[in-house]
Amino acid sequence: MIIIAGLAIIFIVLLLVYRKVKDAIYPILPIAIVLGLSPLTLYALGISYNPVTVALSSLVLGIGTEFTILVLERYSEERRRGTDVPVAIENAIGSVGQAITVSGLTVMGGFSTLMFGGFPVLQSFGLITVLDTGYSLLMTLTIMPAVIYLFRKRK
Repeated sequence: MIIIAGLAIIFIVLLLVYRKVKDAIYPILPIAIVLGLSPLTLYALGISYNPVTVALSSLVLGIGTEFTILVLERYSEERRRGTDVPVAIENAIGSVGQAITVSGLTVMGGFSTLMFGGFPVLQSFGLITVLDTGYSLLMTLTIMPAVIYLFRKRK
């Protein structure tokens, strides 16, 4: 329920900022996929939900939203210049994609050290953070461009 509330708040804020439902939905879809993949991965790995794993949903919302908004903003900038949709997507991913990849990999590298600690809660926290950040990065670089392309205005 908290995850749905978080997504709703993000949607409302993005709707207030962008004033277009379509632009407010773009960042939400990849994040929703990550929020679905995360529990499936935990289940597959045999890790149960605990307060730490539930709290990590907020981290996914934050990191995923940041990544997707950066791509959306760069794409919008390209479109305002008059660039065609496919080229605008390519330019957005080509420029911002490098920055968010480095950022995501840095977060993953830093939190991966927790996986080797002796405290089980910290181990699961590190593992889940690494997985969720990786999913956020992957969805932003793959699903986000696809969503933008599919929802584009057609002539």
